[in-house]
Amino acid sequence: MMTRIGKQILPGTGRGTAAGGGGGPRIETTAFDSADFLDSAEAIAAYLDAWLEDGSPEELRNALATVARSHGISDLARRSGVSRPGIYKALGEDGNPSFETIRSILAAMGLRLTVEPAEVA
Repeated sequence: MMTRIGKQILPGTGRGTAAGGGGGPRIETTAFDSADFLDSAEAIAAYLDAWLEDGSPEELRNALATVARSHGISDLARRSGVSRPGIYKALGEDGNPSFETIRSILAAMGLRLTVEPAEVA
């Protein structure tokens, strides 16, 4: 059995029924996107801080891409001085953004990088 969720088809939950196969009404869902919830500087800072603490460089780049989407790439490009294609290239799957690009993007969002002592175990 398959259920369509957005554009994905997931096996095992029964087509056109509520979860559990009870024959209830069909439930329409949409994909979760973190960018929809990054609506303040505080939320963005907490989101990026979590990735900085435990994430790989690739995961951090993906988190920065999510934050950039939350602001709108065109608007972010205008405010940061980094072109739209430059943002897409830097934060894309094969991107390797320079420190200056990251600094410019963060500054355009009203954020900055800070350094603090690591906790010693």
